[in-house]
Amino acid sequence: MALRPRCERRRHPDQCRAALRLRFRAPARFRDAFRADRADRAGAYHAALREVAPALAEAVARARQASPLDAFAGRRGFFRQASGPRDVEIFSEMTGDRNLLHTDPVLAARAPFGGLIVRGGVTSGLLNAVVAEDLPGPGSVFLGVEWRFMKAVQVGEEITAEVEVTTVRDDKPVATLRTTVRDARSAACLTGTAVTWTAPLREAGRRSG
Repeated sequence: MALRPRCERRRHPDQCRAALRLRFRAPARFRDAFRADRADRAGAYHAALREVAPALAEAVARARQASPLDAFAGRRGFFRQASGPRDVEIFSEMTGDRNLLHTDPVLAARAPFGGLIVRGGVTSGLLNAVVAEDLPGPGSVFLGVEWRFMKAVQVGEEITAEVEVTTVRDDKPVATLRTTVRDARSAACLTGTAVTWTAPLREAGRRSG
């Protein structure tokens, strides 16, 4: 079938497309060869996948058995401390945060909190101590946190940080934690969750030794 002039192709696009398909259609033997080749490649791929599947499953099982955090699931850790004026001063020097609510006792006394309060970073810092020293322990870092500050903490007030390991991943040393900071009357000052990753420091130490 001959191709129509361009003006005719614009008027009858469906007929022109049909003509192009007829003109450029590959011979049957080429189509059959292509289909057979594609089937052969698919078969080879699936055969190779079946061959390596047991080894992959075994590697995943070993990784799950070797998770260093399995023993921590459900455990809790605590850290208690009171932050004094010197702690507030050190934090100001480190961060450059000189908010008068934390540094000026006269102005802070007139504020709604009724006195000097510690920064939120000091309150949440007790959770860092639990994570780094106890649960999950040395080598742990935060991947993400979701915290709400519920109550201001006065300078000199004793607070307690609590961490509970709620879930542990099977394939990686990643744990999800329930995090809380309470004052001496058990009122919540901070609540929320955190996700941590723990580097295998002890294993690295044994290899180097």
